[in-house]
Amino acid sequence: MDFDDLDDAIEQRLAEGDTDVLANMSGVAFEKKTLKTFTGTLPTIPRNKGLPDLNALYPTGDVKMRVFIFYGPGERADDFLWYLRGQHTGAGKWSWLDAAVYEWPGHGTRGAETPAANLEALCADAMECLKPSLEQVGEGGECEGAPFAFIGRSV
Repeated sequence: MDFDDLDDAIEQRLAEGDTDVLANMSGVAFEKKTLKTFTGTLPTIPRNKGLPDLNALYPTGDVKMRVFIFYGPGERADDFLWYLRGQHTGAGKWSWLDAAVYEWPGHGTRGAETPAANLEALCADAMECLKPSLEQVGEGGECEGAPFAFIGRSV
C-alpha cells in the first residue's frame, strides 16, 4: 500500500461514516472536551521573545478574541505592523481583537539568535512561545473557552 492507496482508504472510510478513521489509523484515541463558554474580556496576549511587543499592536477596546500570525520565510513580525494597526481599514476597526505575530529565531527582533535547525525545532520554539497564551484559554485556564485563531502566511 502506498500513500495514494492510504489516502483512498481514508476517503472511503470517511464516506462510509467512520468519523474516527484518523484516530483509529494513528492508534491514538482523542476524547472531545467541552470547554466553558467565555463571555468576558480577554487580557492582552502575554508577550515573550517569540511574540514580541511591537508597540501599538495592543487593542484599544474590550478584547473578545485573539489571533496568532505565523509568517513565511524571509518575513519579520514588524512586516505586519501596517496591517495590524488598522491603517488599511481605518484605526480602531479591530478594537475587539488582540493580535500577535510569531517571530522566528534568527529573524527580526530575534535576529541575534541562532535560526531553528529544522522544522521540528521551529515548531518546538513556537509552542514554547505560545504556551502561556494557550494555557489561558484552555481547559481550566482563567479565560477557558475564549476564541482564538491561527493565520499562516506562506508557511
